[in-house]
Amino acid sequence: MKEILQFGFVNIEDEKVYSVKLSDKQKEQFGFNNNEKSVWDYFEAYLEDNKLKDFLSNEFTKKINETFPKELKASCIYCNGNSKKEEDKKCYNYHVEGRLNEFLAVWWFVNIIEQNKRILYEKATLRSLSIKFYECFLFKNGRVAFDLRKITMYCLNQGFLTLSKIFSKNDKIKNLEIINRAIDELDTEYLRIKMFENDEPYHIKPQKDFFKNKRRFYKEQIKIENLSKSNYKNEEISNFDEVKDCKTEIWFLVGCMFASGKMEKYYFINDKDTTVFKDGFNASKAAKDLGNNSYNKFILATINNYPANNRNGNKNIFNSREKMQKIISHCESLNVEVVPYFKKRLPDEKI
Repeated sequence: MKEILQFGFVNIEDEKVYSVKLSDKQKEQFGFNNNEKSVWDYFEAYLEDNKLKDFLSNEFTKKINETFPKELKASCIYCNGNSKKEEDKKCYNYHVEGRLNEFLAVWWFVNIIEQNKRILYEKATLRSLSIKFYECFLFKNGRVAFDLRKITMYCLNQGFLTLSKIFSKNDKIKNLEIINRAIDELDTEYLRIKMFENDEPYHIKPQKDFFKNKRRFYKEQIKIENLSKSNYKNEEISNFDEVKDCKTEIWFLVGCMFASGKMEKYYFINDKDTTVFKDGFNASKAAKDLGNNSYNKFILATINNYPANNRNGNKNIFNSREKMQKIISHCESLNVEVVPYFKKRLPDEKI
C-alpha cells in the first residue's frame, strides 16, 4: 500500500497548461451535469461548514506559495509585468499540480470514509478527521504530496474508538466471534496484497494488534466472570486450572476477585492507602451481588482490613502471604492481570 500519493509534472515550469471551457452539451457528455454528488460534495458534508472548507483551501494555497523556490518569482514574466497571461505565471503550474493532488487525496479520503459507515454516524468525529486530512499534505519547493500512511492511521485510530464503543454494548461471546472473523479477513487481505500487489500492507498490523488485544481482554473477562459464579462445579473450575486443594475454597474465590479487579466495583482506596466500601455497598450487598452469600465475611474482613489478631482476621485475604501468592500464581497462569494494589498488599516474607 502506497505511503505517499503524488501527481507531478515532469518539467513543471516548462509544461503548458490551458483551461478549456466546455459547452453544456459537452459537460453532459462527460457526465458533469448529472445529479451524482462529487467527492467535494461529500467532503463539504463531512465538515458541515463551507467557511471552514474555504479557510482550509486558502491555507492550502498559502502553503504552496510559502514554499516556492526564491528564484521562481524572480524569473516570473507575469510577476515582472512582462505578460498578462495567467498561463505565464511561473506559479501557475505549481497551483494546478497542487490542486490535482488535493483532488486525488480528497477522492481517496472520501472512499475510505464511505467504506466505514460507522464513522459516518459520528458527526463530530467526521469533522475532526476531515480537518486532520489537511494536516497530511506535504509541501516542498512549491510541490505537493499527500501522506497516505498518516491519514490511514488517523482513520484507523478513530475506527478503533468506534469499535470499542460498539463492543462495550455487545455480548462478550458475540464480540469474540466478530473479532475472530475480522482477524481472518485481515490475514486474507494481507496475503492478497503481498501476492498480487507486491506491496507492504502497513495498515494491517495495527488492526490485527487491536483485535488481538480485544480478544485477549474478552477471554480474560469471561474467565473472571466464570470464577465468580455461585454454582462452582468442579468441571467449570477445571477450565482454568486443575481442581484440587484450595481452588474451591471461599477465601480463594474471593481472593481471585480482589486480584483481578472485579471487587473494585465495591470499594475505593482512601488517602491512608486502605480499602473502604463505596457508598451504597457493604459486605452483605456485595456478596449478594456476586451471587454467593458465603463471600460475606471474607469481603468484610478484607475491605475492613481486620488485623491478624481479630477473631475474623484469618478471613482477611491481605493477612496471608501464602494465600495471596497462591492467588497471584493462579491468575498469572491464566494470563489474568493482577491489579497493582493487590500485589502491593502482599505481606513481607517472614525471616
